[in-house]
Amino acid sequence: MTEVIYRINREGKMLSELPADAAAARERLLEGNRKFVDLFDEPQVVHVAPEDVGISTDGDAIAQRPFAAILGCADARVPTELVFRCPSNAVFVVRVAGNVAGDECMGSLEYAVANLAESLQVIVVLGHTGCGAVSAAVDSYLEARNYPASSAPLRSVIDRILPAVRVADDALASAHGGRTAETSGGRLALIEATVTLNAALVAAEIRSALSFPVQFGVFDLTSREVRLAEPPIDADAMTALAKEVAASDCIRNALES
Repeated sequence: MTEVIYRINREGKMLSELPADAAAARERLLEGNRKFVDLFDEPQVVHVAPEDVGISTDGDAIAQRPFAAILGCADARVPTELVFRCPSNAVFVVRVAGNVAGDECMGSLEYAVANLAESLQVIVVLGHTGCGAVSAAVDSYLEARNYPASSAPLRSVIDRILPAVRVADDALASAHGGRTAETSGGRLALIEATVTLNAALVAAEIRSALSFPVQFGVFDLTSREVRLAEPPIDADAMTALAKEVAASDCIRNALES
């Protein structure tokens, strides 16, 4: 049994200083993720103040003070605040299937950049392994009959992921001889490669649209670890990233499964 204790400082003051810049914000998120990874290995004490979770102690509404905005997947296995061990008032969270940047999501992030500039330092696009939305896009790509032609809302999600599927498929074909659709391992490899490349493409799109520091990352459902990186700056960098992903041990293991 693992014990997690929450201790509340009732003075109503946030217990930690806000990160000074995007690099410090990134490290704060990764430090929180390391604590989440260790959650079941040792007892933990989590110190919070009412302001950290948006609770007022004097009758006035608490102001938002997030240091990061996170566009993540709606998957119930990826609870954003827990993954980064952040109190709710530290992160401005937008969640949607496939962590795609539709108009509503982009509008939410644009709002955060425009209205929370005093505290906000970085935007993170967070994908995750085994993503159902990415799997649906891959299956639609591999077999046209799997495309949800009768559902415009589902199509809107899948259509936004399909460019990443194509990039991933091209990279896998180049690295491994076009085995993607031939085996179950090939399908799995395409899904996992697309998870990373979809997050990277969305992050690049957001950075271009909002001119704000952006990172992309993948949450591993098995290890509970998050990896963060800068999105590619142009098409050549995207191609280089796709080749790196296709040649990774993770993808090689998937192909052999």
